Amino acid sequence: MLARIVVIAAVVAVALAGVPTFGICGTGTLQNPVITTSDAEWKAGTTVHFTISGDLTSPIESGSKLINLAKFSGTVVEDTTQDLCSFPNTPFTCPTAAGVNSWTFSLDLPAIPFAGKLASTSNFNNADGSTIVCMTADVQL
Repeated sequence: MLARIVVIAAVVAVALAGVPTFGICGTGTLQNPVITTSDAEWKAGTTVHFTISGDLTSPIESGSKLINLAKFSGTVVEDTTQDLCSFPNTPFTCPTAAGVNSWTFSLDLPAIPFAGKLASTSNFNNADGSTIVCMTADVQL
């Protein structure tokens, strides 16, 4: 966020404040994905939240993976593959039934006082390697 989606928290924490922009970089078994945040601004030293929702066309099974690449001001700060259902603070459970689903992520942002741009791409993959959804998160901090 995305070692794990929580990486977004670690990287975003390097900044004072910023408005996140989310995008969908690919869809698979999660159709009509939507990403929302309840926080207008992400600030260091706070907890932020975002939700991914959509219509899951097949279950998420054990062995599904989260592949995350995050850069802060062009420097890679995270390049990991983790088990989707067991990384720290994961909102996913395995199995997750097909149908309308949503997952909310809570991220604690430590206070680190310098600015830069976070760019993160997170691929959520089924156990067979097929795509669930791919999301991006960008924030100028």
